[in-house]
Amino acid sequence: MSKTALQDFSLAQAETLIKRLLPEEGCLQTAVPGLKCGRRETVGTLGCSLPEPFVSLLVRGSKTTSYPGDRPLNYQRGQCLVSAVTAPNEAYYNQCSAMQPLLYVSLRIDYQMINDLLSKLPHFGRHRSELRLRPAVVVDASAELIAAFVRLLDLVWTPERIPVLAPLIVQEIHYYLLMSNAGSMLSDFALSGVVPNQLARSINYLKENYHKPIFVDELARMVHMAPSTFFRHFKAMFGMTPMQYHKQLRLFAARKLLWQNFGSISRVAYEVGYESSSQFSRDYKKLFGHTPTEEVRVDAEDA
Repeated sequence: MSKTALQDFSLAQAETLIKRLLPEEGCLQTAVPGLKCGRRETVGTLGCSLPEPFVSLLVRGSKTTSYPGDRPLNYQRGQCLVSAVTAPNEAYYNQCSAMQPLLYVSLRIDYQMINDLLSKLPHFGRHRSELRLRPAVVVDASAELIAAFVRLLDLVWTPERIPVLAPLIVQEIHYYLLMSNAGSMLSDFALSGVVPNQLARSINYLKENYHKPIFVDELARMVHMAPSTFFRHFKAMFGMTPMQYHKQLRLFAARKLLWQNFGSISRVAYEVGYESSSQFSRDYKKLFGHTPTEEVRVDAEDA
């Protein structure tokens, strides 16, 4: 069987499994840690999101994901979006309907696993054909990568096997990603002493301390970069300044608290680090297109 035939066969298997898990539109966190699948039947966008590093295999349909300051990334059936760092993005779903839904499966990227694999690949070559820093790339999924996703999805129906077999298949998927055109990007974010890794470390600090005041000089010093160099590289990677990114982290954390009925708008604002609830509401509407009060109202109506 040719590689193309193997890819088509595995994609058809993945489609069957996802439809079985999701007979209707939605997104599902499976019993396999870090593994999600989704079904989309309506053309359009779900708005801005801030996901952890992930790889998403498009099993059916086509999709466009935009990152601030970067060109939109278009991908379709049999291709993967590899997002190497937590970065704001907006996804647009193309060519989908109830009869022909868009289907995908995604897996959280584990950088400890990437580092473990790199330690076993001493001659791993990083091809630097693209000098521009990017948070994500699109790659063609190999037949082996698609088949590994199918086997991981299939474990959902044998939960007793997940603790033993899932880590092995997840490692296999990470290996195939390193061997793909995304390998250079992933290794740069994993290995210390290079700019992407330094930026990733600053992002991790921001995520853990979003509710605190942040100063660019302190962030730069933390990752051993000159403030001007850090600022330039950060904006090149994320299309925004560190302070703008910091604000978005606060707003995404606030939205999660609102969904959880944490408390009043003022309490949520103060919890995520805002001193002014009115400024919080203005920033919230600017990012999400509606006020925190409207968010709470919509969530209550959907409940």
